[in-house]
Amino acid sequence: MELELESRLLDAPAPVPDGVQDLPEAFEPHARDPLAGALPVAPVAPPLPPAAPRTEPVLDVPAAAVAADDDADDDDLTPAPSFVRQAQRRARWNQPWLRALVGLLCVLLPLALALQYVVYQRDSLAAQNPALRPALSGLCAALGCTIAAPQNIGMVVVAGSAFNQETAPGRYRLGLSVRNQASSIVATPALELTLTDASDQPLVRKIFLPAELGMPPELGPRAEWNGTLPMQVQALPQPISGYRMELFYP
Repeated sequence: MELELESRLLDAPAPVPDGVQDLPEAFEPHARDPLAGALPVAPVAPPLPPAAPRTEPVLDVPAAAVAADDDADDDDLTPAPSFVRQAQRRARWNQPWLRALVGLLCVLLPLALALQYVVYQRDSLAAQNPALRPALSGLCAALGCTIAAPQNIGMVVVAGSAFNQETAPGRYRLGLSVRNQASSIVATPALELTLTDASDQPLVRKIFLPAELGMPPELGPRAEWNGTLPMQVQALPQPISGYRMELFYP
C-alpha cells in the first residue's frame, strides 16, 4: 500500500505556483531569438566632460633674484680653483691680529722652555755659576722652589780621620777631614761610623748628619772641612779595635 502511494507521488506532476509560467513556455521566446544564449553587453557610459586644468599659486619673483639664486647654487656646487683657495688662505694669514698672535707665540714658547730648563736645573746652575745664585734665588722665591747644592758623592772623600779614646771611661774623640774634589759646589753628605772588634766584626754603628758633625750644608769647589767630635760609647761586649767610615746621602 505504501509503495503504491510513493509511486503515485513520484509520477504526479509537481504543482506550479501562481504567477510562474511553465519552464518550456518561459524559455520559449529565447529559443526563437537568434541572439539567445549570447552574453549580455554592458551599457556604455557617456564620456565625462574634460576636467578643468588645476591652477597653482605663482610667486612673483624678480628675474634678477632667480638669476642670483642660480649663481649661488652654481657657486656652492662648483669648487673654487686651487689658485683662488691659495689666495684666500694667504689673505687669512695676512690678517694683522693673526700675524701678531703668531709672533707673540714665537717669542713666548722659547722663553717658556728656557724657564722650564732653568727651574729644573737650578741646583746645577747655581753650583756651576755662583754669580747666578741671587737671580735663581729670586726666581725660586716667586715660584715657591728652593735651591740646594747638587749631590755628587763620587767627588766627596774622607781625606783623614782619627778615633781616639780619652782618659775618661767610654769617652772617645772623632777627628774627621772631608774634601770636595769637584770644581763646583756639592751638598755635604752624611757619615756612617762603624766600630769593630779585633775580628773586624761590627760592634756598634752610628749615623751622623752634617749638622751633628758641625759641617756646613754644602762644600765649596775644592774645599776641605776639618773637625772633631767628642763621643760617649756605652759598654760593649768586646773592646773597640777599629772603625770604618762611609759617606752617603740619606
